[in-house]
Amino acid sequence: MLHDELLPQLQKRENRHFSAAGFYDGFTLFILGLAKKVLLADSLAVLVNAEFCNIEALDSLSAWVVIFWYMMELYFDFSGYCDMARGIGRMFGFRLPENFNSPFKASSVREFWRRWHMTLSRFLSQYIYFPLGGSRKGKARQCPNLLAVFLVSGIWHGANWTFVVWGLMHGLAAVFETAFPKLRFRWEWMNRLATAVFVTLSFSVFRSDSLEMAGLLWRKLFAEPGGAMLMGICNTLVYPENRVFIKFLEMKAPELLNGFFLVCFALLSGVSLLLLQGRKAEEWIEKRGHTLLGAFCLATLFVWSFLSLSQVSVFLYFNF
Repeated sequence: MLHDELLPQLQKRENRHFSAAGFYDGFTLFILGLAKKVLLADSLAVLVNAEFCNIEALDSLSAWVVIFWYMMELYFDFSGYCDMARGIGRMFGFRLPENFNSPFKASSVREFWRRWHMTLSRFLSQYIYFPLGGSRKGKARQCPNLLAVFLVSGIWHGANWTFVVWGLMHGLAAVFETAFPKLRFRWEWMNRLATAVFVTLSFSVFRSDSLEMAGLLWRKLFAEPGGAMLMGICNTLVYPENRVFIKFLEMKAPELLNGFFLVCFALLSGVSLLLLQGRKAEEWIEKRGHTLLGAFCLATLFVWSFLSLSQVSVFLYFNF
């Protein structure tokens, strides 16, 4: 958040008065962010963390599952953290800027960055891209400027070659889209799919501890097709919510365990994908948050998230 966005809000006297409506909307936003983090991101992280330590054993299908689950984990972790921060701000009368705008609806890499981590994108644009000349001097200058911005973004995330490579991948993609704007698929859904796949592949490098680890993972992704390991990675999905049922199946019907884990995998994947394409938090609050059913759902999410706090992992972006 830029200083000229925050300071005027701090100086306005009307922001210092309590508003019941603003407090409710802020608390609602906080609950939705908490649920994203605790119930989705941390649940996805169980499989992701286990398999990023076991890349050698992955086959092609399971490797793709792992990197897509990491992409969803990162989104729900970071956007949940931002919703919680914005919710707290709203409760005290301040409006923090939106940081995510349905990024997986983007049909290009440049559009993705207009929807993902929007505050960082605006900061880099204002202090690096525009001072370098932006797009004012034609594509011959715009392309190196774009590459410089994304390279700085990669270095900003950490002193590791994986971040540099990640930044260069996005920079080169942005340059390609700028230099060849007409090289797109005819159908918009294909552009969105291609963007999602590219972003997921690039963030698998971002998640890796080293370039060697990223190279091994990519070799697994593009090895011979196989799915024998899928059941193995599904068996990591053990949570406090399903542990009692798992113990019951182990004692009474062990032959049903694999099917149960597959149901858990499908359910978590389906809910995550639906939320990626669904309404933004504020839109849901406006449409459903003030209804009796909406209030019941919010209360359920809050209690469920609160009871699950003992197992919460750290926020991923606290590392950067």
